[in-house]
Amino acid sequence: MKMLSGFLSMLLVVGIGGLFFLETPGGEPWLSPGDLVPDADGLQHQARKEFNQVKGAVVSTEPSTVYRWQDANGVWQFSDTPPEDMRHVQTVQVDPDRNLIKGLPPRQTEPEDPSGAESIVNSLPFPATIPMGEIPKLIEDAKNLQKLVDEREQRISEASQ
Repeated sequence: MKMLSGFLSMLLVVGIGGLFFLETPGGEPWLSPGDLVPDADGLQHQARKEFNQVKGAVVSTEPSTVYRWQDANGVWQFSDTPPEDMRHVQTVQVDPDRNLIKGLPPRQTEPEDPSGAESIVNSLPFPATIPMGEIPKLIEDAKNLQKLVDEREQRISEASQ
């Protein structure tokens, strides 16, 4: 198997390399090193051409209408052309100059809790899997649990003496 893959690799190298030496009917080789390196003028011309295509395809700043409806399977469909059945179609005006993403509501500041529980709550990553208001109670429960564990450990050590 190793010998077969080596033979096929050699055949591929000779086949590609031969294109640099074999001549076309016109007398020139099929490939030359210049064919592998693109010419700078050609690249510059191609880049300008593609830039002009993109520049011409820039999204219009005019508001546009988008049609929204549910098909027979209940899947929402969107299109810039209305469907044949206009009974349950919603039209949405899209203004490209307007931000369509709602911003976050302003954060309300509350007076600090003197016990320090509020600073612990604020240091936890958000979003938590439990409501933020229940975190101080969970911290208190954890402290009580630690007291129970300490008491049990003390009773075990007293019983084993």
